[in-house]
Amino acid sequence: MSNRAMESRIEEAARMRCAGHAAADIAARMGLNIGSVYCYLRVARTQRGLDVPRGHAGRRPGAAVVLVPDLCAALRPHAKARGINVSTLALRILEAVAAPDEGDPLIDAVLDDGEGGDA
Repeated sequence: MSNRAMESRIEEAARMRCAGHAAADIAARMGLNIGSVYCYLRVARTQRGLDVPRGHAGRRPGAAVVLVPDLCAALRPHAKARGINVSTLALRILEAVAAPDEGDPLIDAVLDDGEGGDA
């Protein structure tokens, strides 16, 4: 990885942490493992002198989603085509389907189970 790309990742991780994102969320959104995120945040603090919050930043996630191996296998080629990991793809799909700030969520159209309506 080039120095420019590394610097960009360090800055993005620090920006997201300062905006209140937890390390796990940053990892998922950037397609990194959580150890890399902690490393980038440490470099931002110690070598770049940035004031990056420690510990848990922002809101805690409301729920954890476990992706079973078959689902991971089904998502893997789509994630690879986009240059991201399976967790990041799953998060993007959930955000696109639920999209609470984008008007009507797509949940009812995706599930097509007749259970939708005014939730």
